[in-house]
Amino acid sequence: MPDGKKQKILLVENNTMFACQMIDMINGGNQSSFDILHVQNLTRAFDELERDVFDIVLLDLMLPESRGLDTFTVVAAKIKDKGTPIMILTGLEDISTALDAVKLGAKDYLIKGQFLSNLLIRAIYSSIERNEIERSLLQSRNELQGLVRDRTGDLMNMHERFQLEIEKCDHFEVELKRVNRAFQLVLECNEIIIHAKNEAEMLAEICSRIVNVGGYLATWVGFTGATNEKEIILFVQIGVEKGYVENLGIPHPENEPESEISSRVIDKCEIVVINDYESDAQLGARLKDCANRMGIKSGIGLPLFIEERLIGVLCFYSGEKNIFDFEEVDLLSLMAQDIAYGISLMRSREQNKKTEERLIASEKKYRQLVESLQEGIWVIDNGSKTTFVNAKMAEMLGYSAEEMLGKSFFSFFDEDAAGKAKNTMGNRPLGLREKYDFELIRKDGSRLCAIMKVGPLIDEGGMYMGAIAGVIDITERKKAEEELRSSEQRLKILFDFAPDAYFLTDLNGIFFDCNGSAERLLGYTKEDLIGKNLEELKLLSSEHCAKLINLFERNLRGESVFPTEITILMKDGSRLVLEVGAFPVRIKGQNLMLVISRDVTEYKRLEISQRLAQLGELVADIMHEINNPLMVISGRTQLSLMEDIPDENLKNNLKIIFQEVQNMRVIIQSLLKFSKPSKGVLKEVDVNKTLEEVIILIEHQFNIRGIEIVRGYSKSLPVISMDEKHLQEVFMNMLTNAFDAIGKNGRIDVLTSSDTAFVYIELRDTGAGIPVNVMEKLFTPFFTTKEKGTGLGLAVSYSIIRSYGGEIKFKSEEGEGTSVTITVPVKNG
Repeated sequence: MPDGKKQKILLVENNTMFACQMIDMINGGNQSSFDILHVQNLTRAFDELERDVFDIVLLDLMLPESRGLDTFTVVAAKIKDKGTPIMILTGLEDISTALDAVKLGAKDYLIKGQFLSNLLIRAIYSSIERNEIERSLLQSRNELQGLVRDRTGDLMNMHERFQLEIEKCDHFEVELKRVNRAFQLVLECNEIIIHAKNEAEMLAEICSRIVNVGGYLATWVGFTGATNEKEIILFVQIGVEKGYVENLGIPHPENEPESEISSRVIDKCEIVVINDYESDAQLGARLKDCANRMGIKSGIGLPLFIEERLIGVLCFYSGEKNIFDFEEVDLLSLMAQDIAYGISLMRSREQNKKTEERLIASEKKYRQLVESLQEGIWVIDNGSKTTFVNAKMAEMLGYSAEEMLGKSFFSFFDEDAAGKAKNTMGNRPLGLREKYDFELIRKDGSRLCAIMKVGPLIDEGGMYMGAIAGVIDITERKKAEEELRSSEQRLKILFDFAPDAYFLTDLNGIFFDCNGSAERLLGYTKEDLIGKNLEELKLLSSEHCAKLINLFERNLRGESVFPTEITILMKDGSRLVLEVGAFPVRIKGQNLMLVISRDVTEYKRLEISQRLAQLGELVADIMHEINNPLMVISGRTQLSLMEDIPDENLKNNLKIIFQEVQNMRVIIQSLLKFSKPSKGVLKEVDVNKTLEEVIILIEHQFNIRGIEIVRGYSKSLPVISMDEKHLQEVFMNMLTNAFDAIGKNGRIDVLTSSDTAFVYIELRDTGAGIPVNVMEKLFTPFFTTKEKGTGLGLAVSYSIIRSYGGEIKFKSEEGEGTSVTITVPVKNG
């Protein structure tokens, strides 16, 4: 209990064994909170109830000298004056009996064998607390009735005094009627307070009586604000003009000279009377006009206090002047005190009701929790005999609860497991709480894998009484774990012996595992790879490593980015083209990537060779079909031009024919070069030097158009192995394209850089950018956006760079310019 004192319990039970079990259940849950006295019959119970005061009686309905509800009726009558709560603990499982017992006053009705220690203790606490709440409410009601009687006596005495005075003075007859009316109002309001069910109805009815019985013009009640005690919130009003209270300005501004009754009550926390609104100095013109419109001549404001704290204001208004004399103010003050007390009582009653509802709801939840518990509960004594199992525990082993009671805990194990259980359970008398995995034998002989969380049961003297275990069936989980282990073994076999290279990496490209095919593919052992990064192993350049990691992250977000192709550097320095697929997996709470790689180097070479061969055949056919005619046309045209041709138009036409024939021959030569690129003469090439030579040739023409070439060469570029003329042709094509894209007035940044594997040449222009639909066709032969272009420049350049194991990549947005990066492998060795 909250105050920490021991609760005295009288247990009336003729079954000694069950009584001992009940005492154990109560003291086992909280041995320091209860003082329990056990008696076996009503005679002894009555003696103890006469001799001592108990906090609760736990009563069995089936006793030798009385049976059924008569037992409860007799005991309840015996302790009626003491108000001791009675809780029934019985084997009678009859819902009608339970309902009748509760109607007769029982605080609870529990069926033996159908509750645990925690539920019993909670029910005892709940019964005691509810009984205390009911007694408190009854005491409050009696106090209120006594107060009303006292107030009524005072009022009667006052009424008699007034009657004598009126008999002596006839001119006080009118005053007597008014006082009688006020007296009647107070009596009726007190009657309303006594019978009220809630605060709103009580105040509404009181305000109605004030106007209809008291004869006042209007009245209203308002409460102070929750955050601003100077603010008044209207609660109920009768006879008041709509909006009047809201426009009083409570709290009134400091610079506002007007101050109505309610504002003065709040400021002074005392009764305020205005007997003449017209002559009151603190009322401004606005309030006087409003009062005059409503017919108000006088008024009174009464503070409402609860425990000396101002909670609100009660205001009366009259259509007569000087009506609020001493006697009437005294009566109304008493009524205000009674109303405040009634409000306090209503709020206390509402709070008690909410508290009781919360207790009932909490108890209901607790009962539902216990009843829906899916964990087996097993209790044994200090001799390891079973004293209690719940229905779930019995169901798990295929027994009824009755079949398990009294049996040794170890009888549910085979011989080996029983020995192990005895050894592990040896710590129970020491007070240790532990968790074990046991294999139990069901009634049908099958085995149950279970986790047991075991704790000791210790009496008040510190002696070991037994143990309680929570049991969870993990048989299916064990099967699932075994199947998972088998599945993992099968997957490991598939992983290790797959023909493709399998890698496990994190999202930063660090290797976690790989299979044999991966080791053979890269030339590294598993030990060489695990724990290292793609870039650290120099499998990929930093740029390509960052690109692959970005693909991993996008794939994890659900984007479709695989399969893709990457070029890697093997341990022996050779390069491979891999087709890479990646699948996100989660292992031990970590996001990883299963990367499946396949060597497509030869396939790509074969594919390119086949396409070039097909193109070579096409070119050969073209050369065969049109080269001779072109030579005839060219020769004839030249001969004609050597003659004296007087017709200038004809002469110009012949020149055009000759020039176009030459252009066609250039196209054919470019096509041959694209289809069968020759590696020419390989030598060590200084990329910066070659690039500078090309720029010097064209820079003057670029400057004429207002195009600036800005150099950004790396000073430590490694040499490459390549035909320098091929590289010059590629640079010339790229710079010419940038020149055409800019038109006039622009800039081209030429940058070089390198890493251990590649040299990078980047050209950035400030041109118009490349549309998306054009980007997709950049390297397609004969595709061009230029008016006089052949569509072979980029195709030939791409073919040249690819033949040396390099790459050309464009990056562009319309209106933002274009960046092209040429990647060329460094010379090996």
